Amino acid sequence: QTMHRSRIWAAGVNALPHTLYYSSANNSAQWGGTGTSGSLTIGSLLDGDRITGVISLGADLLVFKGPYYGSIWKVSGSASTGADAFTVSPMPLVSGIGAVWHNTIFKFRNDVGFMWSDGSIHSMSNALNYGGYGEAALSRPIRSYLDANLTLGSLKTVSVAVNERRSFAWISIPTAAATIPNQILNMD
Repeated sequence: QTMHRSRIWAAGVNALPHTLYYSSANNSAQWGGTGTSGSLTIGSLLDGDRITGVISLGADLLVFKGPYYGSIWKVSGSASTGADAFTVSPMPLVSGIGAVWHNTIFKFRNDVGFMWSDGSIHSMSNALNYGGYGEAALSRPIRSYLDANLTLGSLKTVSVAVNERRSFAWISIPTAAATIPNQILNMD
């Protein structure tokens, strides 16, 4: 879940994995259509992917889907109804890449970073320009290390902490068949 436009935004209902829910403005207790709460459908119901994370970036909300095909969508607008009603981009901003899970998405300077299901770490700005092309990944310099050591089945346990003042991101990763993070990557 994340805060955006004075509302809480959340996903994760197994029966509706493509549905993004939002609370009423300034009232996180109102959901399910009460007040100004509601929901949006993100992407196709047939792609097999689910919403894996959301993050507020300026006036927009970025919505990540995965783990199979991957896509990143944009929600615009500032109200549940009317001329400024929330809308989902008709096509994904990026296809072929998404985020492993919500805790692998992080703000870094004026950008958003995220980890994909192959363990690669990307920035939104690079993904917009190059898609999921591996040469554009932030983790490209350590790709061979990640390929050899990451426990891919435990990537949902990855967590990221950011020190914006010093421009550092610490990414805890599971390696050597560990089921929980046992190593920290430092990105500056």
